[in-house]
Amino acid sequence: MEKNSFIKPRLSVLMFLQFFCSGIIGPIMSLYLMKYLNFSGDGAGIILSMAGITAILSSIMGVLVSGKLMTVNRLLGICHLLAAVFIIILTFQTHFGSVLFLYLLYTLFFGCTNGCVSAIVFQNQKDAGKNYGGIQMWGSIGWISAGWLFSFFWLRNLDGAEAMSRLVDSLKISGGISLLLFVYTFFLPHKMESYARKSLLPREAIAVFEKPRNLFLAAVIFITFCSFQYYLFAISPFLLQSRYDEAAIMPLSGVAQISEAISLGILGYFITWKGYKKVLCFGLACNVLRYAALLASPALPVVSGALVCHGLASAFFFTAACIYLDSQCRDSSVRASVQQIVSILAYGFGVSFGNLFAGRASTLFGTEAAGFVNYAAFWGIPLAVSLVMLILFLFFFKAHPQKQGTGAVGFDI
Repeated sequence: MEKNSFIKPRLSVLMFLQFFCSGIIGPIMSLYLMKYLNFSGDGAGIILSMAGITAILSSIMGVLVSGKLMTVNRLLGICHLLAAVFIIILTFQTHFGSVLFLYLLYTLFFGCTNGCVSAIVFQNQKDAGKNYGGIQMWGSIGWISAGWLFSFFWLRNLDGAEAMSRLVDSLKISGGISLLLFVYTFFLPHKMESYARKSLLPREAIAVFEKPRNLFLAAVIFITFCSFQYYLFAISPFLLQSRYDEAAIMPLSGVAQISEAISLGILGYFITWKGYKKVLCFGLACNVLRYAALLASPALPVVSGALVCHGLASAFFFTAACIYLDSQCRDSSVRASVQQIVSILAYGFGVSFGNLFAGRASTLFGTEAAGFVNYAAFWGIPLAVSLVMLILFLFFFKAHPQKQGTGAVGFDI
């Protein structure tokens, strides 16, 4: 029996709280910036693009600091403490420059916590490949719970300016949960070993992307994740303009997370049954259907279908692509570095460019006087791009057979 008892429940609580922090502000951050602070679409896009820049910096910071200057537990605690300070200070700011600077600092330190949480889970599980999914499921539950609880207890029976004025409280709650996590890290099991790394990105990891099919897949991952972030930027303002209640926006957005969680549970079966190319193409097709549905109608059944398609696309394309690239690693020691490259492409460059493009489009297709956006034109752009990606992928991607004995690893989605 392991020396530290109840390790899995403690790690599950850690994952729940980590994603609760993200889930309570992620779905409504663009809404807060544009409707509460009255920033332009371009301004909101610039601020939210900081998350992509800091995702790259925080990834490097985590590699350089963790296991060298301090344990990963201590790094997680310090980053949560600083993230809490910056997000709470941000709630008292209304000037564009100060919000931009504080959000940059917040995402720098909060971004580092995501990698720390994954590292702690893997360090404390003998069979991480088997147990990680069950622990990560609590992250999805945390994200969904955040939206439902905040909407039910804090926004219920409110609308208009009164509901909008309470959006800022979601940032304060997120900061409070980060402070709780700072304390919680002192009660997590400790692993004192350090990890010697030859470089941030080993030559063997870069070699994986020298193969044309893998380089092509990486390019499609980047472009598709830009479209993911484009959707995430706009879905809350779109629902608000479509006359959905403010209290319904976060729970409705949670439909995508439910869809993704279920999809992740059956993904392995479909990869074995249909193979990588068909699974990846299905994910890209769901990406197209999401935008086609949003373009077609704002009616609840259609929007719900679009949200389900988002979860399917995330699991069947992005996660499946990560698993496929993992199977291309000859040396298991470079798997983490290959996933780091994918993370930089998606959560770094993809998040930055996706937010910038969405902000520009929101301003370009918006009516400043009325505050409305022409979403027929707005959703048409990612629909066209996604359709082109699907067609190119169908004709040009040839999946290499999966190596025997290569198992899937856990990912932060």
